[in-house]
Amino acid sequence: MGHPPIVAWLRQRLTLLFLAPIGVLAGVLAVEHGIAPTGRTAEWINQPVTGILSALIVLACVDPAAVTRRGLQRFIKRALSARWLSFVGKYSYAIYVFHLPVHLVLRHFADPRLNAGGPSVRFLGLVVYTAIVFSISLLLALVSWSVLERPMLSLKRYFPMPRQVHPLEGSLQSLAKERANG
Repeated sequence: MGHPPIVAWLRQRLTLLFLAPIGVLAGVLAVEHGIAPTGRTAEWINQPVTGILSALIVLACVDPAAVTRRGLQRFIKRALSARWLSFVGKYSYAIYVFHLPVHLVLRHFADPRLNAGGPSVRFLGLVVYTAIVFSISLLLALVSWSVLERPMLSLKRYFPMPRQVHPLEGSLQSLAKERANG
């Protein structure tokens, strides 16, 4: 009969136990040898894998029946409802707006350092550079929220939203009036 709890535990986590070492190995290889941002590697591996993973996440969120394991759906829902992700989501548009100017200014100073050294040094430099650009963009988004967006949103009470009318509602009312009169 064996150990049913252990067997059940292994069956529930079989995919994770199989994919985790492959992910770790891919990460180690990427750090050790670097991944070219352009060229065959990017065309044949990076872009399709990113697209497939993104499609799977959307599929798991939109159509839970398509996901065979309920654990994966629960994991994705839990991961996407993390408190820090909600915080970043609140300011995501401002981060999007500010990230390009921040990147363009910092890239001028960081370019020589990002292209120097071996693949591992360049990879780690790019990770640090991305973290710096994100941090500055987030800081600017927080300032923008405090100085511009929050004061503007507080004015909403002076401009009530008009009642939304369904496009067919007006034509149905006029049709009913015509039938009543005619």
